[in-house]
Amino acid sequence: MKKIITTALFIFCIFISKGQDAQSTSTGTDYKNLLKVNSTSLLATNVYLQYERKLSDHSSVCLGFSYLPLRGVPNAPDEIKDLRLNGYSITPEYRYHFSGKGLKGFYMAPYFRYSNYSIDPFQYRYTTDNGTKDTINLQSASFTGTTIGLMFGAQWMISKRVSLDFWIVGVGFGTTTYEA
Repeated sequence: MKKIITTALFIFCIFISKGQDAQSTSTGTDYKNLLKVNSTSLLATNVYLQYERKLSDHSSVCLGFSYLPLRGVPNAPDEIKDLRLNGYSITPEYRYHFSGKGLKGFYMAPYFRYSNYSIDPFQYRYTTDNGTKDTINLQSASFTGTTIGLMFGAQWMISKRVSLDFWIVGVGFGTTTYEA
């Protein structure tokens, strides 16, 4: 299957941020640049970094990079315990901040994502209908995908160096190409 329609739901992604190029305002420090690390993705041994640049009080642009190092599937059933995968994705997005307070508050973000993942050769173990155990040796494979979508979220600076960025809900549509 060459095309797969995907839907993404982003829930509660917490980012640790470092603000740069701060400007002092009457309401405190107003950051123009944020470098963020998605701390929840680290729990899944996936590294997600995002850079956000303020363009105006209502808009910003982001560039996200996700890297999944070569690893097995956590808590994998015996059938796929040898499966090992890795890959990366790059996600540029534009954010429209409804509050007009720069990098703070509720936002809407159209985005594009390019993904490239691969699977190493592995043995698939299974039990036939008559109870016999068997194994199939599977080749390596790669998946390349592109997705366009729209996400809604909210972001706050909760201290000088930490922001909270909730990806509340989103939808994406795309294609995936598979090569063995």
